[in-house]
Amino acid sequence: MGFKADITKIHYDKNAKGALINALKCASYIYAVGSGLKNKLYDKNLLKPQEVDAFVISVGNLTTGGVGKTPVVAAIANYYTEKNEKVAIVSRGYGAKLSNKNVNVISDGEKVFYEADLAGDEPVWLAK
Repeated sequence: MGFKADITKIHYDKNAKGALINALKCASYIYAVGSGLKNKLYDKNLLKPQEVDAFVISVGNLTTGGVGKTPVVAAIANYYTEKNEKVAIVSRGYGAKLSNKNVNVISDGEKVFYEADLAGDEPVWLAK
């Protein structure tokens, strides 16, 4: 069994035990401290949020796949598209071969520029 399969198994097993669980618990404490510190810096106005000239809807959080984020994004995008609103979806493109160090525009709303093997299946599905 590979690492990805181990993580998926842990995700669905509420009674999982072992060294990997302990390592993930330790990492979660480090993440919590870092996240709390970041929030305090925002609260004290030492960090400022990046503002964009658009409404932003965030779907999901730090989680593994299979919880229904993509269909929710599609439903939200379709809702606003039907109201003639411009919609942009930002996605990491899990499994994509394109570098995520650059912004890769998958579609302009009319044409899809990449196939799923390059951009990831979900970004291409959402673009279509």
